[in-house]
Amino acid sequence: MRKSIVFIKSLILFILIMPLFSNVYASVGKIAALRGKAVSFNNQASNQLTINSEIFLNDRVETEKNSRLQILFKDETIASMGPESIMIVKNFKWENDEQRFEAEAKEGLFHIMGGKIVNTAPKNFKIKTPVASIGIRGSIFAFKVEKNNLNIVFLGGKGIDITTSFGSTALVKPGFGTNISGDTKQIETPRKFTEKEIAEFKYTAEASEITAPLSKQSLDIYQPIETKTPQLAIDDRNLVSQPNQIGFTEIASDKNQKNTADKFIEEQPGEIKKLNGFVAGIIESQMDNEVYFEEVAEELSIDFDEKNNTISGNIDNPSITDTKFNFEGKNEYLTWGNWKASYNHEGYGEETHTPNPAKGFFIAGQPTENIETVMGELKNKGTTLNYEGTTNTILIKNFNEKKDLRNGRFSMDVYPDTLEIKAEIKPTNDLTFKYEGQIKESRINASEILDTSSNNSFHGNLNGSFFGPNAEAVGGNFNAEHSTGRYIGTFQGKR
Repeated sequence: MRKSIVFIKSLILFILIMPLFSNVYASVGKIAALRGKAVSFNNQASNQLTINSEIFLNDRVETEKNSRLQILFKDETIASMGPESIMIVKNFKWENDEQRFEAEAKEGLFHIMGGKIVNTAPKNFKIKTPVASIGIRGSIFAFKVEKNNLNIVFLGGKGIDITTSFGSTALVKPGFGTNISGDTKQIETPRKFTEKEIAEFKYTAEASEITAPLSKQSLDIYQPIETKTPQLAIDDRNLVSQPNQIGFTEIASDKNQKNTADKFIEEQPGEIKKLNGFVAGIIESQMDNEVYFEEVAEELSIDFDEKNNTISGNIDNPSITDTKFNFEGKNEYLTWGNWKASYNHEGYGEETHTPNPAKGFFIAGQPTENIETVMGELKNKGTTLNYEGTTNTILIKNFNEKKDLRNGRFSMDVYPDTLEIKAEIKPTNDLTFKYEGQIKESRINASEILDTSSNNSFHGNLNGSFFGPNAEAVGGNFNAEHSTGRYIGTFQGKR
């Protein structure tokens, strides 16, 4: 009798824990194409990969020199890996309500085409690298991880979001990309990559062993899709050899795929947020056939479509018209980027000069309400607030020369008991501007700290606001008149 009870208890325990083992060792995809040699590791066990080899949860997949492969996941996501690349499948759920794809790209060259998960649960599709996390909205992109640096280009679809500890940015135009240094984790301003730069994402057929026949088309990373309406590169599906024979749902015909993709890519308006903030920039003026630069430091109000990262609005200056805002990045409290506009110089009487171009940087968010109340609560905690962040600056030399200084350093200490602030702006590594001032009527107003004993002596002002429900962030504009020129820019920071 006792043996029967023990057996029944063991059987119940086995039944209860079986689902756990099935999830841990569940197949998430298969090798659809392979050249050269590749290995998967799981629980210290290794498996030499071949065509149709199954890929399991938590597998660490590695390709050798002159090798490349493609994984077809069960939701039809295609992940291509170049030579000497490493990827770990951290999480994959498809055949249930909580659909999710999470992978970690450790090193190497990768080309990703999102499958069905990005259609049903795009926020749950993430690829982590040593310096940034990549979110996909239904797109094709390629990236390279090398010595903790990330180089990434968007090739087609709805867009991708790149996030680091300093904020995030979006790539929505085919052929545009960015670089992130592992040392600073700063995201460079997205720009259109040259053909030479895009070619660096290609890998050629140099493998001595060909495990499965691939077309020439399948050996190359696709060029950007230059269309007025971005489309998925549907032909990329041809990279998979005989999908219906390796346990996956048969992929639709090219025609059906294109129709599905067109519907999938169609832009839909997202939630519109009303944001307020600051701009800094320059106006090009002409005198005696020479170009001179004048400063712009204003406030702004914008409408921000979070889904599509589009911005519309006005700078609080009636002479600045036809403003076009270009989104560059955001975090949970702030949105930033650059702008271009026309500036109408008012002349004497009814005379009006020809509109001159104006451009610069902006920073915006939802300002903290009742900042004095927030500071009063922080005062009771005996807290000194420290904000750290970045700056974007324009340097004007000799009135007619200019230079953009990106990703400078910003820091600010706030003393809630006295509502005093002390801030430092470092537009370059060897130059520091120090400001001090007060919080008045929810605004930051500061001026220079005179330092005649060093190279940092300057005259200037700093203006800004707090953002977030509890003053989690700060942003604004500044200017500085220095022996090396006039500096004007925006700053942002989080505590």
